[in-house]
Amino acid sequence: MPAAAGSGSPAWLRAYLDAHASEIGAVFLDFAGPHPLRATPADLIAALDA
Repeated sequence: MPAAAGSGSPAWLRAYLDAHASEIGAVFLDFAGPHPLRATPADLIAALDA
């Protein structure tokens, strides 16, 4: 994901995932933190739509 992804809006992330989901194997959130999360693009899209 581009470096700017962290500063984008939820709508921007949703549009980016729609455009590139087939190219992304997994999305890692806060990978440097104490409790990193891993999700598929489809799971992240579902969470954004909830």
